[in-house]
Order: sequence, then structure tokens, then C-alpha cells
Amino acid sequence: MLNKAILIGRVGKEIEMSTFQAKGETVSKAKTSLATGRGDKTTWFNLEVIGKRAEAFGKYTRKGALIFVEGEQVHNTYTNKEGETKNYSYVRVTEFGWLDKKEDLPAAQGGASAPEMDEVPF
Repeated sequence: MLNKAILIGRVGKEIEMSTFQAKGETVSKAKTSLATGRGDKTTWFNLEVIGKRAEAFGKYTRKGALIFVEGEQVHNTYTNKEGETKNYSYVRVTEFGWLDKKEDLPAAQGGASAPEMDEVPF
């Protein structure tokens, strides 16, 4: 079966960076949301990027940036503190790119601008 999501939209909030341990190594994770659509027909998607891509995504992507993402839709279920079962869906991003004009991209911390796609190390 095929599970593929391809989206273009604006980043809806600042990137949340975190790390976790996997197979004895520290792995980066970036989380945010993406707004697609126009006007009152906006659809929001949660995004999660893992590994080296997460490092570049977190460094160069800012709230309001126009991006494309490609990945798979993931659905999880969990029980909250009140004992209620909740559902959570997100797109596990495997590819992404910036669509804003280079001069419109926000500078990363430290003053560096977003790299060209062929400069990203993955």
C-alpha cells in the first residue's frame, strides 16, 4: 500500500527541536505545523522531521516560511492523564524544501541564510 503526503504551505509556528537516543546515538527531531489552503479553507498538518534533515530544517526554517514537504501520514493513539483515549496524526517528513525567494527567507541564528537545496548535507 502507498502512504505518501505531499504538501505546500506556510509554517504555522516556530520549530520545536529535541533529541532522543536511538541505537546508542543522539538523534535530532524537529516538530512544527503547516497551514495549507487559502482564506477560510485552511487545513493544518503537524510535521515531524528526524535525523540530519531535522537539524537543517530546524536551523533554516522559520514561522511563516513557504515550504514543501513529502512524507508519510502517521496516526497514533495515547491515553491522557484523565484516562481518555486521544488520537494524534502527523506527517513524518522525508523530504522538504524552501519555496520563498532566497532574499525573503529568514536568516538562521548566527546570520547564515538558508542554503541552496544542493548544499544541504543529506
